[in-house]
Amino acid sequence: MIEIERQLPVNLDPTDRGLFESYLHHRLPEPKLNRYHGVRATGMGILIKGLSLLPESFPDTLESKEWSWESNKYNQPLTKLKLIAKSHLPGRTEPLGEPALWFTDTWSLSYFFWLSETLARLEFIRPQVEAGWPVVMPGHYLEVDFVKTTLELFGINNLVPVPIGRNRRLREVHIPTRTAGIHHFNPELVRRVGERFRAVAPPCPACIGKKLHISRRKARVRKFVNEDAVEAVFEKFGYTTVCMEDYGFREQVGMLCQARALASIHGAGLTNILMMAPGAAVFELRMRGPLNCSFFNLASACGHPYFYQTCEPEKPDVHEQQNNFIADIDLLTRNLEQIERHLEQA
Repeated sequence: MIEIERQLPVNLDPTDRGLFESYLHHRLPEPKLNRYHGVRATGMGILIKGLSLLPESFPDTLESKEWSWESNKYNQPLTKLKLIAKSHLPGRTEPLGEPALWFTDTWSLSYFFWLSETLARLEFIRPQVEAGWPVVMPGHYLEVDFVKTTLELFGINNLVPVPIGRNRRLREVHIPTRTAGIHHFNPELVRRVGERFRAVAPPCPACIGKKLHISRRKARVRKFVNEDAVEAVFEKFGYTTVCMEDYGFREQVGMLCQARALASIHGAGLTNILMMAPGAAVFELRMRGPLNCSFFNLASACGHPYFYQTCEPEKPDVHEQQNNFIADIDLLTRNLEQIERHLEQA
């Protein structure tokens, strides 16, 4: 087992200690490489062996029942039977006789899970990839910019894409287990992923500074009601405010790998802290009250000092994922002053 010890936020308000307490100590199983024979890989990203769907197809293999809805959805008897039947339709399957690799699951198209978990699994099987083993994966994943660009930057050119509606019959396939449970991260592997990004990062776009504030101004929800005031404070402290949808993934890699500080609302944008060098500051603006500590945990795994600020919801009775935030501007100013002092001393 891997023992994980995490430090409390640098700017912890003692009354918030309970938000982080349960995450300070954690144990992860060591990842391993499972080998199977006679597996059918579908274009949907489901792996079928005989009359079973391989658990590695799904993201919840290390989780309790509360997270098992994904595998349960596909393992419903009728759904499962249809998947197996379609994988045997004549004329839709091509064999692959040499040993192959598979590293994705049905959540790998999520930006958060692609960067923090799927790429960690790819890093775990890096020796086999560099030895030239074919990497089999759903073909439609390669239509997504951050997937396609990552694989190009990382030099993964021995891909075997499986189109939707088609299958690959794999004589022998090796599949890494999950490197960590949901909301947790394998420190060694995510740091290696970050090092790999920094080693191949393109130049940073012009006019982008080393302190970034990721804005959700253009998003439908989960943005600041007082966005103008928030951006003005960040600008005062020398931050460049960016909307990530204005940049391709390659440009994003360039700006993030050189960043010394990154601030954002709780959400997928904070996954980008994985690309920054250890020691860069992370500032998460999160809704007041209980919330998963994914980015507190990821900052710890990457070696980043973590700062946070709790914000009020625009609508008290609406779930955080469908709500907007109200930031306390005076508190934001004090937190940014503290981050500045930390960066000066680093």
